[in-house]
Amino acid sequence: MPVEPVTVSELAEHLRLDGSSPFDDQALLTRLIVAARMNIEDFVNAKIVAESIDRRLDNFPIGNCIRLPEIPRDQTVSAVVVTYEDENGAEQTLSDTKYDIREDILTLKLNEVWPTTSRRALNVKLTYSPGYSAGSEPSPLVQAILMQAAAMYENREAVTQGQPFQTNDVAQALARPYRQRLGV
Repeated sequence: MPVEPVTVSELAEHLRLDGSSPFDDQALLTRLIVAARMNIEDFVNAKIVAESIDRRLDNFPIGNCIRLPEIPRDQTVSAVVVTYEDENGAEQTLSDTKYDIREDILTLKLNEVWPTTSRRALNVKLTYSPGYSAGSEPSPLVQAILMQAAAMYENREAVTQGQPFQTNDVAQALARPYRQRLGV
């Protein structure tokens, strides 16, 4: 389980809970922290908490680059493991000497080519861990998580039937500088 950027005691202090309320439930606050963090990650299109991701592709691209989504704007990924099924059906690992990683792009080195793969679907796998290491999250993102968790705490029921819960406006404003554009 990843280390959350906000602790239960930090959220309780932010909510001004004194421990005497029947709603001062540690399990509830823990769930709110996770839900708020995931909501902010969804808003910024990047991971805040480092966790391993397996991205699957049907084949290597025609070009020489693969975008690695969900990497925070000011972070890079230093280790990517690329495995694939070769034309004989055997699993292989692409040597990391064949590619470079810059920001969120994995690029073949000069004069390198992608290996031949089997024709099976999703036979290329990229494994990497985007996100901030514990304690290195930017303060605005931590505050956005606190604001979002507080909004969820105050509005524990659906606001309007059939409408999804919206990200708090202040949390969005705090997180906006870290938002990633989507695309290839």
